[in-house]
Amino acid sequence: MYFYIGTPSSTYKEIDRTYIAFCQHYTIKYIISHKESFNLFIDWIAFSKTQFPGCETFKDIVLQYPLVVIKGFFFNAGMFILLLIKSTVDSFFPYELFPFKPIQFLSYIVFACVLLYVLIKKNIRINIFENIRKHQCLFFILIIYILPSLASSIVFFPRMHYMQLFLPLIVLLMATILESIFKTKYLKLFYLIPIFIIFYIKTPNIIRYNTPAIVSGSCPNQSYKDFVKELNKKDGTHVIFSNIHNLSMMTKGNFSDFEAEYDYDNSKTFKEQMLSKNIDHILVTEFLTNDRRLSKDSTWANFIQNYDGYGFKKKILFKDCPTYLLYKN
Repeated sequence: MYFYIGTPSSTYKEIDRTYIAFCQHYTIKYIISHKESFNLFIDWIAFSKTQFPGCETFKDIVLQYPLVVIKGFFFNAGMFILLLIKSTVDSFFPYELFPFKPIQFLSYIVFACVLLYVLIKKNIRINIFENIRKHQCLFFILIIYILPSLASSIVFFPRMHYMQLFLPLIVLLMATILESIFKTKYLKLFYLIPIFIIFYIKTPNIIRYNTPAIVSGSCPNQSYKDFVKELNKKDGTHVIFSNIHNLSMMTKGNFSDFEAEYDYDNSKTFKEQMLSKNIDHILVTEFLTNDRRLSKDSTWANFIQNYDGYGFKKKILFKDCPTYLLYKN
């Protein structure tokens, strides 16, 4: 499988999708294990070329660096187990809605006590296995359903969104365990109503989380609708430089991207690329200002300090946020 980088107005680059997945997550694991700055991730392509020289596909990496791949399997397996435990406890008691350390700690204690009780009580274990046997077809279907995500977690890296595919199986298993423990117990609707109200109030919504972290960084969550509206006012064709993949797809179509992640050429200066690619808009985020390549580039430093000398103007996009737009009229 191959992934095409670019827009209709730019040159397409063909990259093996599995190579992208492996190298991006290899970079993340390197950052975690070596306590590096996460700013390394934006330069994952160049970093991967130094780690796996001569490799253009995931198959090349498997054949030339099998020990790295195998070592990654064990690292991923450990991370997957931790994430699975967290997701299971979260389904048992969604402590993320109540971000207090004592409650989070208590949720793990309660979950451990439930498992310990199941291990001690033989009749409970028998009931659980009997219930699983009764619904074995459903369990089998759900196990088949999670296999692709399980493989991706072990081969590449366990991601939180993979756990969403595990939730039906986790919830069914937890319901089976609780049903076996409280076989003759029933919750009355009277007790469920206040629980529903609490969860309804505490559940996050789009108003609270309306901007990806890659845009806002450490800023408060901001809506970028006004920013997109600002871009859509522009006539003619434009090129925007940012660390956001396919940012131009949010506009009406008169913008194309020059991405820090995929398009930036490490062998050239920022000024050379800005002039050759006719970049006339730059979305300056914390991720971009902390980019390890740009921070070492004197032409970038000179541009940021003297952008008006290059014909650019500055527009503050969000209140109390360092993200801003540099643009030419």
